[in-house]
Amino acid sequence: DHDRLAGLDRDGLGRLIEIVRRAAPADGAANLPPRADAAWIADELRWAADLVAFGATVGQALLAADAGAAPMRALPAAVRRRLVGELDPLIDRHGVLWPRRNRPGGRRDAVAKLLRVRDRLAGDGADRVASARARD
Repeated sequence: DHDRLAGLDRDGLGRLIEIVRRAAPADGAANLPPRADAAWIADELRWAADLVAFGATVGQALLAADAGAAPMRALPAAVRRRLVGELDPLIDRHGVLWPRRNRPGGRRDAVAKLLRVRDRLAGDGADRVASARARD
């Protein structure tokens, strides 16, 4: 077992996914205080909740595969493809959200962390890195 997984179990991660999905504003900015950027805040909260849920899903997959400290590429290929399919839209949404509040050049550094996860799952992160750099 890996120290980072100590105390985690699939059920607990499932509960986390349920909690963050309930906490994210499903109906846009309707439940937020009236502000000019309320819709942006709702989008950002939904993205953050989806990213946390994705991380918990990866954790569930690692625990189910009894991967321990093994890299994500030790997961079955079908699981890795499914996870890449969940991560790609998160990366794309990051590209939409980032320029609203952040400097253009910083996205490369910020998205690199997500691309490293994608690369570990799929082994083809270089294409995504080039695409992200082109959008900076």
